[in-house]
This record gives sequence, structure tokens and C-alpha cells, in this order.
Amino acid sequence: MIIGYKKDLDGVIRAAVALKKNPEATMVCGTNARELKEKLAVYHGEIVMNVDEVVKDVPFHIKAELWIRMPSCGPMQRGLSLGSYITYALRNDQCVPNELVRLVARHYPNNFMAILAHKDSTAKKYYRLQRETAGELERIKSYCRFRLSGDMLYVEVCPKHDIKDLFMEWAMRRNGDRIIVVKCHGEYYILNARALGYKAEIANVTKEEAERLLGDITEMDSEIWDTFYDSQNVESRRNKRYAKARLPEKFSYISPEIRKERKKIEHGIPSNTLDDFRSDGRLP
Repeated sequence: MIIGYKKDLDGVIRAAVALKKNPEATMVCGTNARELKEKLAVYHGEIVMNVDEVVKDVPFHIKAELWIRMPSCGPMQRGLSLGSYITYALRNDQCVPNELVRLVARHYPNNFMAILAHKDSTAKKYYRLQRETAGELERIKSYCRFRLSGDMLYVEVCPKHDIKDLFMEWAMRRNGDRIIVVKCHGEYYILNARALGYKAEIANVTKEEAERLLGDITEMDSEIWDTFYDSQNVESRRNKRYAKARLPEKFSYISPEIRKERKKIEHGIPSNTLDDFRSDGRLP
């Protein structure tokens, strides 16, 4: 039997239940319905079923247990729930969905906490992957810089993992009163797009459409802020080792702002002042 499921939290849970019922089944994962249909089409002469046909519904108590947080290790740490564990692990670029399904199936239905305790090698692996994914999302939130273009905002991010939709949802909550244009891996998205007449709040648009909306994005705003922050630098208090530890070089891919900060860490901050900035003719 071939059982197909989508690469999301509900799909993984249903697939785990289906695998528990049918241990010999072959599981096939698709990022979306179209990709799943294409993958299942290659199995000729086999019994092919969608996971929704095998598992009509996940028991309510299982759904509720997904969001129970495991007790944290310290008063300042938030406990982790299985729902968050699976969601972030699935978005990691090293995730193997079938491996995650087998992990959940192994502990279904009464021992989910053993997964969060990561007592075996597979659980440890996906605990590490979900931490990487969640950490990247928090770093993007911290280091991205929204730039003004008229009444709109523009931001560019390049996440390694599949978290662009989570970032965009956060950006919409943070700036609910503005149109936001996001560039991510060469694709352009408009957030709060209904205000411009689009059918959804998030619209995927062409580069030409995004440039038409934004017009010319001036570099003046970011240069002013960079010069202001650099002017507050005290060279004698510079701690290059600590700065490199807090912002490692491996995170430079996330956004242009992080690449700029890494350059300052490696090469130092020039002793500029706002008066120098004005004398260059860049300020009126």
C-alpha cells in the first residue's frame, strides 16, 4: 500500500497514525497537493491512497496533546510542545519527512513526551533541526531592517529554511497599517495586499510589479542611521571576539543588514560623525 501525505503538521500526524495501522505501507510526501499527486502517479499497479482516506480524523485528545508544553529547564525558558517541534523541524532544509513520521508513529499515541525529551538519536536530530529553524526565524526578526519607500516598507531576506511565510505573518502583525514589499530569494511578495485591491493579504507578484509600487528606494535613510550608530562607537570598548560569537559569519546569508554588520565586525567601524556625513553633501 502507498499512502501519500502533505508536508505539514496535520499531514505528518495523520501519516503517523496511518503508519501505525499499516506498518508495511510506503509513505510518500508532497510539499503541496499538486506535487503529491505527481509523486503518487508513478506507482502503477499499486494500492494508492491519500492519508485523508486512511485516517478520517485525528482524535481530539491527540490534537490537544500536540500543544502541551514540556516543562522548561529554567524560569526564563519557554517549554516546547510537540506541535512546535514538528512544525519547525519540517521547515528545516535537512528534514526527511518520512523519518519524522516514523519517529512520531513509534511513540503514538501515549508517549509523545519521549520525543521532546530526545532520548534516541532520531529525536535528538529533529530537536536540533527545529532549534536551527526557530533560531533562524528569530535572527531574521532581529536583524532585518524595514526601509521606507513613500508610505510603503521594503525588506529583503534570504532564509536558508522554509520560514518565509512565518516571517511574513510576523511582519504583517508588526506593521498592520502599512503595505510591505518583501524580497525573498528573487521572489517578491506584497503584505497587507487587500488594501491595494488584491484578493489575499499576501500576494506573490513579479519583480516589475514590485518595482512599480516601490519606485526608487533611496539609500539615504539607511546611511543616516549607519552613520549615527557608528558615531557612537568607542574603539577602546570594542570586543571583536564577543561580537563574532553573537553574530557568526555563517549567518551572513540571512539579509544584507547582517552582511554589513559582519563587515564592521571584521574590519572595524570608521570614526565617522554626523558632521562628516553633512560635509560630504549627503545631508542638506
